[in-house]
Amino acid sequence: CGIAAGGRAWCWGWNYCGQRGEGSDVSREAPVPVAGGLAFTQVATGLSHTCGIGADGAAWCWGSNARGLLCNGTAGGSAGPGAVGGSVAFRALAAGGDHTCGLDAEGAAWCWGWNYFGQLGDRSFTDRASPTRVAGSLRFSALDAGESHTCAVTPAGDVYCWGSNYYGQLGRGMLGYVTMPTPVAAAAPAGAAARATWSAGAPGPALPFSVR
Repeated sequence: CGIAAGGRAWCWGWNYCGQRGEGSDVSREAPVPVAGGLAFTQVATGLSHTCGIGADGAAWCWGSNARGLLCNGTAGGSAGPGAVGGSVAFRALAAGGDHTCGLDAEGAAWCWGWNYFGQLGDRSFTDRASPTRVAGSLRFSALDAGESHTCAVTPAGDVYCWGSNYYGQLGRGMLGYVTMPTPVAAAAPAGAAARATWSAGAPGPALPFSVR
């Protein structure tokens, strides 16, 4: 999906769950405008759902509603944008496999949807059908969501991740699911092109990153 001039969202591709948002479940090979005539500042696409931020910071989602992905108070999916419940105004969104996270104006992180691996970061494994604050008092400048994990960057450039760590994607230096933000830690690489290595022991010092 993408945003055209004026903020209108357009989507194309697989549409089995209505994640293209144009009112049908027909897949398209060319861009089609999302229904509703809404203007968006950002759109984020997950495995089978899509979310966007309106000009007023309100979040809208469409597609699959498995595990409360759409936060619309219903059990069914939607082939068009539906308002996300709650009163949070977002400035950034990231859609994972079956979960979504966002940042509010102060940089606090909120997540909802599937939480089997702790990818919502609220110290639980409970699915959430409404935006739920990520545990802790950290503030972030950017975040992104994978299939079953989430990572975010603080204004200082420190990276925190949570959720599934089956393949070491949280960068902790050890395996195991994590249900709240945990700093990425590793021995500093010898050079810019070097690949950091992790051991099964305790994490090393946190590495600062900048958003590019």
